[in-house]
Amino acid sequence: MKQALILCALGVLPVIAVAESREDWRTSGPWQIIVDPAVGRGCLMETVMADGTKVRVGVLPQEDGGYIAALNRDWTGIEPNKSGIARFDFGRDLFEGETRSVIEGDWRGGSAFFNNPEFLENFEQGRALTIAGSGGIQFEISLTGTRRAVAEVLKCQEEQDRQVAE
Repeated sequence: MKQALILCALGVLPVIAVAESREDWRTSGPWQIIVDPAVGRGCLMETVMADGTKVRVGVLPQEDGGYIAALNRDWTGIEPNKSGIARFDFGRDLFEGETRSVIEGDWRGGSAFFNNPEFLENFEQGRALTIAGSGGIQFEISLTGTRRAVAEVLKCQEEQDRQVAE
């Protein structure tokens, strides 16, 4: 099993930006593709899983990387401005990285920055992702339909980059 480190840029993770500034771009299966002006017009994909966990994967164009975030209304023990470690197990590849707590209204969770292209490749090609975080939180995400959603996020980002360049 391959292992890689996801680098986390603490304090610069913009996933805590106000959701009202986001713009719907397109839908791909269960994933909503969104443009977030608060992070330099970065595109992201977001869905709420059957267990109530909101999952977000996005591009941070000004950071030359991306992020994955998971939030749930039941994770009430997560405190603001905390960091921890999470393991991202795709079955064949395992990634580990530092996370930062995220609180958006009554949604609580964490976010990790990544700049390793293998992480995104695993996300779009895998069948499931098990995330084990600090505080004993562990859950599995079905990755069905993520290939198309990631392709849409990348198309969205190309369009945003083109608009910024004009």
